[in-house]
Amino acid sequence: IRKVLLVRALSTRPQLLVLDNAFDGLDVPSRAALGDLVSKTLRGFRPDILVQGVSSKNTAHTQIVLITHRAEEIVDEVTTVSMLAYEIEKDDLQQPQVALRTEMRNGRTGDQLLRTALLKEDCKDEATNESGDLLIWDWNDASLPSIEQIRSLWESGQDRADVSVAVDVMSPVVRATKLHVCRGETTLLDGLDWIVHPGERWLVAGGNGAGKSTLSRLLAKEEERQEGFSEGTLHVSIDASAQQRGVGWVSTEFHMGLTQSNKTAREVLLAADSNVLPSSSSSVSLAPYPSDVGIAIARWLDLDESLLSKPFRELSQGQQKLLLIGRALASRPHLLILDEPCQGLDLLHRRRVLGLIERVCQSTNTTLIYITHHLEELIPSVTHVLHLKDRKASYSGVRIDYNPEHH
Repeated sequence: IRKVLLVRALSTRPQLLVLDNAFDGLDVPSRAALGDLVSKTLRGFRPDILVQGVSSKNTAHTQIVLITHRAEEIVDEVTTVSMLAYEIEKDDLQQPQVALRTEMRNGRTGDQLLRTALLKEDCKDEATNESGDLLIWDWNDASLPSIEQIRSLWESGQDRADVSVAVDVMSPVVRATKLHVCRGETTLLDGLDWIVHPGERWLVAGGNGAGKSTLSRLLAKEEERQEGFSEGTLHVSIDASAQQRGVGWVSTEFHMGLTQSNKTAREVLLAADSNVLPSSSSSVSLAPYPSDVGIAIARWLDLDESLLSKPFRELSQGQQKLLLIGRALASRPHLLILDEPCQGLDLLHRRRVLGLIERVCQSTNTTLIYITHHLEELIPSVTHVLHLKDRKASYSGVRIDYNPEHH
């Protein structure tokens, strides 16, 4: 869809095309295709790409502003770089000042540009991970909360058993049997058989349109499951003592439903049911768990408490996403569903989020379902993979035997 939108935008013969995190949510082949199209646009169209009514003469004058948090999205044809950063100095109202610096690329890689933008220094010889992102993931980051801190917070005010103790693996958290889901004439899931036991951590992988977000929504929202399916069943079993705190959910769909909310960031963070969208006019009931739980997790995600008094809609996209991740974790869920949780986050905050999720997995028996197109961001605690292709399961099993190139 994004490639079609880009071609449509080019058909208007724009002098300036702004791509704001245009690669977000795309699978690997789609990201490669979009990057290739951006490169060709910057070079001017060649005979191998045709857009009706657009001549190579016109496209040679199309300038692109590419806004991104990811080094691999910076195509070779980008020659000038502008970097936004908060400066230490504050104005009279004690607000950090935003500085804009523009400079020539001078042959630097995307990793080097990203380090310059985030850390204000160049890095020509720094280690990078296999995906090209600078700064190898540090799963033992000392700045993260300790296992003891997380366990203490998870157990505070709860009368259920120690969450770190294994539960009966004979009672699945998720059981899908011959699940077939349609909307109108469109098949969204086709004959899915899947079992998730308590404490397991699953990656749900697959290309765009494979059915991942449909599955995420069905697992997170009981009303979606009550609508019924064309065939099969889907059961999500959560400890009854958890009441409304059984499932924590983060997704782009949920995020977009909140963008125009009049609620403050604090109200969104502490909302009782993490999977129900509050309206802009109704009051949001506060969670039955102490507010200091949500505040503590917000601090773990580097969210300043001063942000919590602001309307949610006035926060940046990245701040909103961090808040929703905090909201899902603050419910101390039995089942945590993260659908592209790092979308819209810069590298440093991706590291923070992934490190905290890994630490939660190390500290509790929370069942995790993690959906992403970026396999380089997969945390070590994930041990199982469900790969969807053409809305069917092409692989369901242990991570060690999974090869994405075979699916």
